[in-house]
Amino acid sequence: MSFPRRHSSLAGQSEVTSETIADYRDYDAIAARSISHGYKYKVMPNGTPGYYKVIAEDGSVSLASTDSLDAAVNDEAFNGLSGTSLETVLLSGVLGLDAILYVPNNSRLTIDGTLTAPENWAYSMIKELETGHASNIHINGGGIINGHRTSRAVHTNSIIDLTGNFSETPLNNCFIDNLEFRDCVTKIIQLSYFMHSRVANIKAHNQIEAWTSNIYAGVKLVGVTESTLAHIKVGCIASLGDGIYPLELDDGCSTNQIIDYYVAGGSQILIAGAHHNTFLGCSINDTSNGGFRFTGASHGNRLIGGRMALTSGYSEGIDSAIEFAGTSHHNAVLGVDFHEEVGSSNSKYAVEEQDTADYNSVTGCIADGQVTGAWNLTGAHSVKTGNIPT
Repeated sequence: MSFPRRHSSLAGQSEVTSETIADYRDYDAIAARSISHGYKYKVMPNGTPGYYKVIAEDGSVSLASTDSLDAAVNDEAFNGLSGTSLETVLLSGVLGLDAILYVPNNSRLTIDGTLTAPENWAYSMIKELETGHASNIHINGGGIINGHRTSRAVHTNSIIDLTGNFSETPLNNCFIDNLEFRDCVTKIIQLSYFMHSRVANIKAHNQIEAWTSNIYAGVKLVGVTESTLAHIKVGCIASLGDGIYPLELDDGCSTNQIIDYYVAGGSQILIAGAHHNTFLGCSINDTSNGGFRFTGASHGNRLIGGRMALTSGYSEGIDSAIEFAGTSHHNAVLGVDFHEEVGSSNSKYAVEEQDTADYNSVTGCIADGQVTGAWNLTGAHSVKTGNIPT
């Protein structure tokens, strides 16, 4: 098996001229502010062959270029960064990858333009350089990551895939903020084995082109603890999709906060044995088979506020808006609005227990429009109080 090279090229850029450089945004000022905080900056602006600005710690600015279109963005961008303090590479313009972009520890990758996958790309786009030992990596910038969905086969590799090791000292962390994902066919972000990390202000749309089982269309957390997902919007265009998960937390995930996670289309959110996580103000609209599904021994989770409006299911009355399955226990649903329009392909119940789920509670919720009924708590010790209908 052959693997992609550890570099990337600048593709499809116009020739760099003095006017291009003059028109380029004032990153000198940005860099100056960052230098005051001990950062180093390397700025990759528009143009070929691979021109970029280098801002040194003393504030001096120089312009460097690669020798050819095949010169490595990865090598040029991160060359010379010591990795001993938080340092920054800033990518601008439209950059076409021809290989995985590997990000070293103690660095910040700022995407200000558009980062585009190549034709028929079946790998991740961004990974950690220190395999399995990612630490203190920041990815942000307000730019766009384009997965090139129309030319890529559906696969399970995530667009950004970072893996840490929370048994290491100091505790690792990862921050991904303010990015837009377009035309992807897989998970946009997967974080594995991190603590004290944050993913926020993310927008992703056109995630899945057609029905495909067991594809994760949004964020997947594996063994992540004491971290935050906030203000994330995921839109899936699949009309059918058993297993197109817009969010998944596995059984190693605990004590995380998921705040304002909005889903439109695709499948249900899967909580596969995760425990003691808080979901605050999360909303799901127009999914094809339910809202939240808690499986395995998921326990101690709290789902607070938000709205479930599941009005485009592929078969009416089959799946429920929230399902506690397996041995799920000691979970609580509080103050959620389950509103579904009459005449749509609505959910079976607002909240349903399956298998041997028990010791779960539903409090202060409002439900209408479900096919079979509002609540179906079958566990001997589960309770519902203060809901409409009662």
